[in-house]
Amino acid sequence: MKAYQKLDGFDEQHRFFSWIYRIAINESLNFTNRRRTHELLEPDMSGDFDSPEEETIKLDSEERVGDAILELEPEDRAIVILKHFQGFSYAEIGFILNIPEKTVKSRLYTARQRLKEILTRLGYFNL
Repeated sequence: MKAYQKLDGFDEQHRFFSWIYRIAINESLNFTNRRRTHELLEPDMSGDFDSPEEETIKLDSEERVGDAILELEPEDRAIVILKHFQGFSYAEIGFILNIPEKTVKSRLYTARQRLKEILTRLGYFNL
């Protein structure tokens, strides 16, 4: 609905998908900031057939990473998800979040460091 309302503001120099995605991210961040509760991430059920032990380890790892990502601030979480789960480039993330590409790189580095600290605290890394 927001995209339709703001269609006249679309800049044809950018990809339409990135523009739509940016609107979705902004709305999601606004919703999260208003709500301030977290929901669990669903594990990726890609259809790979691992042994029960491998599947348990994989699901445990995904759960720990999901829990750690949920502990990140919404802005850090958005950058990590856009880069590592959605596969967007730095330039696309910058466009979606309306920040310079250099800022994306800096914030992603910081978000990764925070994620590592959280995972270490949760006992995932023993450094």
